Amino acid sequence: MKLEVRVAIPVAEAHLPPDLKERYQEVVEALGPEVIFRKEDVRHFIDQREVPELREKMQARLLQGLLAYLGHPDFAGRYLRKKFAEYEERQRWYRD
Repeated sequence: MKLEVRVAIPVAEAHLPPDLKERYQEVVEALGPEVIFRKEDVRHFIDQREVPELREKMQARLLQGLLAYLGHPDFAGRYLRKKFAEYEERQRWYRD
């Protein structure tokens, strides 16, 4: 069983960390208008009778853990910085 949470983060100048604000256009061209944050929880070999209760527990645990994380004022900026750094790293691989 797999439970996945997806959150769209707009690539907006207001969300960028200070070190990327002047590169806003470059970041948008690299990442597009939004990036998707994904978090998943997977369980294997589950008895079908346990699925409804386990699904509820997984959902509650996943959401509880993510609320503070996603609610942090620096979350969007940090995640966009990470995704942009991953993009730049991929570009280096293809240029070299």
